[in-house]
Amino acid sequence: MIHAWRLGVVLAAVAVSGFTAPAMSGVSLKSLSQLKTALTLTQAATDTVASVIKATADHFKISPESLSPDTTFASLGDELDLVTVLTELENQYDIDLVFQGKYEGHVDTLGDAATFIDQLVAAKPQ
Repeated sequence: MIHAWRLGVVLAAVAVSGFTAPAMSGVSLKSLSQLKTALTLTQAATDTVASVIKATADHFKISPESLSPDTTFASLGDELDLVTVLTELENQYDIDLVFQGKYEGHVDTLGDAATFIDQLVAAKPQ
């Protein structure tokens, strides 16, 4: 099963790169290109997941090995803990996650946070 956060990271990378699939009769972009790219995380996405896990582990004073991209913030603490971790990641990536609740509805798991961060970083003006 392809994890939703991995697919989100890959789709964000594909969208930013401007990738378009060639027209093929009977074969959709979802069935080939997205599946192929969903199987491999980019180094940047892997680094982002690792950063989210590290920031979360540091905040909760737990081992990073006890966390995974599928770990939910709700299983670890409350909304204040989530905001504290996201604020640390905001500073690290120079993005705005917390202001006006941009993360709400986008961040339930550590993997979701990584995907959302990658999307915001990709959308930043160069």
